[in-house]
Amino acid sequence: MRRTTAYSLTLGGTAALLTLSATVACTVDANQEKPRQIQLGEAEELLSEAVALARDGRFADLCQTAGSRSNCRSILEFTTSEGKLPNDEMPLVVDVKRYPATDTRAEHLVLRVQGRRVDGATYETDFPVIRANDGEAVSLYPVYWSGMTFSAAAQTCSEQVGEVCAQTRIDAPAG
Repeated sequence: MRRTTAYSLTLGGTAALLTLSATVACTVDANQEKPRQIQLGEAEELLSEAVALARDGRFADLCQTAGSRSNCRSILEFTTSEGKLPNDEMPLVVDVKRYPATDTRAEHLVLRVQGRRVDGATYETDFPVIRANDGEAVSLYPVYWSGMTFSAAAQTCSEQVGEVCAQTRIDAPAG
């Protein structure tokens, strides 16, 4: 009898624990907040930080701040091997686009910036910002003088953006 009672208590305790775990999981999932929208000021601050790091020649540190470090390093290697380095001036933000989150992609806020490189050549680059898992805003690839463009293909978009957007694609700068 003791054995059956102990088994029943163990089974009952396990069932109660599983029920409690499921309830907590459902409650946590239901109470999780959507990530807050990326603010223009956050994106501009990241751009300022990227410019300061580049001015100081701290290019490795620049990629440590990137949302995609491997992409940043690849883009940085390309631009530096080609001798394409930024001048010390803050680039001009000429456009801002917001690509809302979908089921498969996080929200992106993209600053289109224009400036000059040290050789005097002009550049126009997209500076995409997303929310990292920790909730902080980060630039996907902060090499703001690279000439890279951010594009998204059709599916859904907000009226604020006024164009279709879905899949992220990074286009290399033209020759």
